[in-house]
Amino acid sequence: MKRAVLVSIQPCWCEKILRGEKTVEVRKTRPTLMQTPFKVYVYCTKPRFEHEDFFALVGKQGFYGGGKIIGEFVCGRIDRLVHIGYTGNQERPKYRIVDDWQKAHDISRLLEAACLTEEELETYLKGKTGFGWHISDLKIYSRPVDITNFHSCLGCEYVGDCDTYCWDPVQIPPQSWRYVEENEGVLG
Repeated sequence: MKRAVLVSIQPCWCEKILRGEKTVEVRKTRPTLMQTPFKVYVYCTKPRFEHEDFFALVGKQGFYGGGKIIGEFVCGRIDRLVHIGYTGNQERPKYRIVDDWQKAHDISRLLEAACLTEEELETYLKGKTGFGWHISDLKIYSRPVDITNFHSCLGCEYVGDCDTYCWDPVQIPPQSWRYVEENEGVLG
């Protein structure tokens, strides 16, 4: 079984991804059981308010997708975001991208690609390490797919490998993301 990731994204961010404005998704964690590149399925959360349902923009095609899997992308790279530097005063160090060689890089391009400000990043990560998932090969489905068409194994998140019998249909969307079985047969 080939593993993939199912990620929950709010409608306002899904809209930016669909338009190509957002090419990096910032998360507090990252998959540890897979190396990049890997497939990511996008679950668009149900809108809290009517104006948040970006599928009204796609309504010409006759569907609305809040609460469904709307597409997929390939995560080809993940940047690690950490506080780096000594300011010499009470100010908190700024976030930087740290590569495998422990070299720090400016974060401004990543923030632009993630459609975030430094303040929004700081508020979201609360000073902890974060991860910038790079979005490529985006594919939006012609019809959103129900979450129960995907299978996940909770044990895989802890032990690494599972047999084919422990994969159950996903009943509830993940709070952030979860491992799922790559699923080509049911996609729109």
